[in-house]
Amino acid sequence: MRIGTWVNVKGGVAFGWCLLVSGLVLTGCSPSTPSDGTTTDDGTVTIQFEGAEGTGAGTTTFTHEGAMFTGGTVRSLGQPDLYASGQFAYEVLPGSPVTVTFDEPIEFLELFLASSGNGLTVLTALDAEGRVLGLHQSSPAGNASTQEVTLSGEVTSVVFIHTGDDDGWIDDFSFRVAQPS
Repeated sequence: MRIGTWVNVKGGVAFGWCLLVSGLVLTGCSPSTPSDGTTTDDGTVTIQFEGAEGTGAGTTTFTHEGAMFTGGTVRSLGQPDLYASGQFAYEVLPGSPVTVTFDEPIEFLELFLASSGNGLTVLTALDAEGRVLGLHQSSPAGNASTQEVTLSGEVTSVVFIHTGDDDGWIDDFSFRVAQPS
């Protein structure tokens, strides 16, 4: 049983488990940088699939900060070129689309998307009416990097489809909710 709370101070670098008394952090609390599940000052959320977002190994469906993931599995193959950070990523299998649905439309999307084997993983960003607002395809393992996806409007869902052999891998999934004009 944990006694305390997760402290996330935006703008400062205070992350960590600390005991709170009447809303004050006790002395001796040692903040640390979280391994994942961070939110920046501009509202960008990053999911690294290392467990902080409820994404332990074997997790298939989860929701974190307004993004619901379905259709894949958090896994590790011990092949570092399939991950951008840590030891885990969200796997996309052939014939099993992965869908990420957002509670609110997003205006920014950046992620690491790699494919193993001879397959290709394609991301399609959609608005509420199902119009395509962005496309992105995976890079082969070993050549993949974190990249921003060009979006032409407010996205409400993203679908990943893997074709060919082996599988696709999603990591360092970052998004930002669209700000009112």
